[in-house]
Amino acid sequence: MDYLRSIHRVMNRYRVVARRSRSATAIFSSVIAEMDLGTITNASVGVVLGRVKGVDGVGYGRREESDVRILYTDYQVGVEQPIIFNPSFSFDRITVRNLGGTDHGFTLEAPEEPSFALDERVLLFLSKDTGGLFSLDDQAFTVNGGFQGKYTIIGADGVDRAYKRYDPDGLSLKQLISEIERSYKPNFGAGPKGPARPAST
Repeated sequence: MDYLRSIHRVMNRYRVVARRSRSATAIFSSVIAEMDLGTITNASVGVVLGRVKGVDGVGYGRREESDVRILYTDYQVGVEQPIIFNPSFSFDRITVRNLGGTDHGFTLEAPEEPSFALDERVLLFLSKDTGGLFSLDDQAFTVNGGFQGKYTIIGADGVDRAYKRYDPDGLSLKQLISEIERSYKPNFGAGPKGPARPAST
């Protein structure tokens, strides 16, 4: 609740600024626990390889017990390969919801969230955790672990490499997928909508 009250105070302050200048930016930063590959794999409802197809638009989340509204942006991601995925989530396209965005002159930046670019090829660790701010339909997810749950895939000299934020060296996509599948433990701590099995088996 302290976090929500802080958000409320800052949002009210930026509403006043926005009315005066027609634009304003707020930045919300949080501490994210570091997650190794095995932890983030087994704490995710799925891991997919795909490509960013577009931006669906922005919306606002809200906790029922508070009038604080939090801006989010929805991205459309075409699924190229489900690496670990519950069979009930076998979609060709998914929505990935990120905190932050811009709406009518107001921008909310969330530095710990992953960033996305149109046509970017990505590997994502997916979650259904929303922090109680909004609901998600079956085809919508958040990214588990913030920026830790996203790799950008870049091909060079016939080899695809996976890069995450603050890791300029990266590793081969083939190696990353192999390590994900090797570290996956069925039914480990993911809840009823967790990953069912490596998709390749």
